[in-house]
This record gives sequence, structure tokens and C-alpha cells, in this order.
Amino acid sequence: MENEMQERLEICKGKIAELETKLKKDIKRTNRLIESDRDLFNLSHLRSMSLHVHDVCVDLEHWYLMLDVLEHITEEVKSDEI
Repeated sequence: MENEMQERLEICKGKIAELETKLKKDIKRTNRLIESDRDLFNLSHLRSMSLHVHDVCVDLEHWYLMLDVLEHITEEVKSDEI
């Protein structure tokens, strides 16, 4: 049971790392877009990027909550085995 929980924890941590990297890249792209000279032409793209960043943040929140739950369950499994 503990090995299964460890595997799930690793998957969860990997997904979080992947989403954090994606979010950093998207934020950099969004910042470049904001700083560009063609503000009026970029409003629709900026809106689209903002929605994308929001979606990634929601996904990230989901995986952080999942990680919290898995860590709690893993601690309980370890204490039950002792």
C-alpha cells in the first residue's frame, strides 16, 4: 500500500512541476505581450493568454490539493503499519 501511495505522490509531484514550468513560460509570454508596442492588436491575444494562464492555475491548484490529500493518506498508512 505504501509503495502505491509513493508512486501516486511521485506522479502528482511530476504533474505539479510540469504545470509550474508551463505557467512560468506562459507568464513570461504574457508579460512580453503586455510590454509590446502593438497594444490594440494584442488585446484579444492577451485575453486568450490570460484565460490560458488562469486554466493552468486552476489545474495547478487541483494537483496541489491532490498532493496534500495523498501526503496525508501516506502518513496515515505509515502510522497504521507501525
